[in-house]
Amino acid sequence: MPAGSSRNSPEIETISQASVDQLRPSIQAFTTTQTVEGSAFGLVGDGSTLNTEAFRQAFGAGDRTVLVAEGDYVTSALSIPGNTILILAPGVTIRDSGALGENERLINILSENVRIRGLGARILADRSSYTTGEQRHGVYVFGAHNVAIEGLESSGHGGDGFYIGGPPGNPASDVAITGCSADMNRRQGISITSAMRVYIADCELTNTRGTAPEFGIDLEPNDTVDLMRDITIVRPRTLGNSGGGILISLERLAPNGQPATITIIDHSSSRERMVRKSTGVRSSVDLVRYAVSR
Repeated sequence: MPAGSSRNSPEIETISQASVDQLRPSIQAFTTTQTVEGSAFGLVGDGSTLNTEAFRQAFGAGDRTVLVAEGDYVTSALSIPGNTILILAPGVTIRDSGALGENERLINILSENVRIRGLGARILADRSSYTTGEQRHGVYVFGAHNVAIEGLESSGHGGDGFYIGGPPGNPASDVAITGCSADMNRRQGISITSAMRVYIADCELTNTRGTAPEFGIDLEPNDTVDLMRDITIVRPRTLGNSGGGILISLERLAPNGQPATITIIDHSSSRERMVRKSTGVRSSVDLVRYAVSR
C-alpha cells in the first residue's frame, strides 16, 4: 500500500464524552455451549513445544470458550472459528514459530462472533525471522463480523500487529479493539482496509519500522469497492513510528461509492512526524473528523 502524501488536515473540533460513547458500535454478546481448558488438548507453554495441532483441537469447530493458562505457547498459523471466546490468562504468550509463508498470518479471524480477552497476554513474533514481505500479520480480522479483542499485545510481526479488512463485498464489521498494543511491527501497528462500524480505543502503537508505510495506524482501502464506514478511533497513542502516527489514504475508493466516515478523538503522538490525512479524498461528502473530548 503506498503511503500517499500529507496535506489539508481537517480542523480539530471539540466533542462531548456522551457523543464519543454514542460512536461505539454495538458488539453483540454471545454464549458458547462448552468451556474447555487448553491443557486438556495438550497445550504446553514451555516456549519450545509446537502447539499448532493442540490449539486446533482446542478450538474444534467453534461454539467453545477456550481457557489458556499462563505460559509461552509456540505455534504456526491458526484460525479461530466462529462462536469462539478465547480467554488468555495474564502472562500468556502465543509465539510465532518463525515459519510463516510470505502470505500467511499468525492468528486468523475469518468468521463471526469471536472474542479474545487478553489482559496481560501477548501475540509475539521475532522480527529477525522475517526480513522481507509485509503480509505476516499478528492478528488478521478479514471479512469477520462481531469481533471484540481486549487488552492484547501483538508485536514483532513481519506485517501488521492488527489487520482489519475483507474481500470485495464483505468488509469486516462490528469490530472493537480496546486496550491493545502493537510494538516493533514491520509495516503497521494497525491497518484498516475495508470495514464498517469499527471502534478502536485506548490502544498504543509504537516503533513501527521495516517497510512502508510504517505508521501506527493506516486507514487505506485496497479496492474501489472497499468501505470505510463509521470508523472511530479514541485516545490512540502513537510513538516512534517511522512513517508517522496516523495515515488516511482514500485514493482507491470509487468516486461514486459510499462516503468514508472516520472519526479520530484525542490522538497523542510522540517522536514521529505528524501525518493526519493524505491527498485523494474522493468528494466533499467524505467525513474525516479530528476531535478532542471534553
